[in-house]
Amino acid sequence: MKRHSHSYEELAMIAKNYYNDSSMCTVIALALAAKIGFGKAYHAMRRAGRKHGYGTHMKCLDMQDEFGFKATPFYDYQSRTVTTLVRELASNKAYWVTVCGHVFHIENGEIQDWVQENSRRRVEQVWEITRT
Repeated sequence: MKRHSHSYEELAMIAKNYYNDSSMCTVIALALAAKIGFGKAYHAMRRAGRKHGYGTHMKCLDMQDEFGFKATPFYDYQSRTVTTLVRELASNKAYWVTVCGHVFHIENGEIQDWVQENSRRRVEQVWEITRT
């Protein structure tokens, strides 16, 4: 499988311009974790039941084997907000972070999303991403 290194901004632009889609945070999180293109992630999520223009409840966790990565729940953090979590997580690993109604990807200590590093949004769950 061909691997891509897209940024969040590139994937969001593709979603808006070519797919006319919104509420695609899980699709972008899947594309960034698996290092695949937006189209491949979009169609995989569509096959899994995601409706165009609507969010979904982390169906991307079911696609770990298909796209060659593993997302394991990560409990070794004390942070309650995005601001403190970014400082606490290892800067050489990848993570998915869920906040109320949203998921985003952190790669090498940088948030790959519209969520800012100084966000006070409360962290609900964290998954560590390991690529196989």
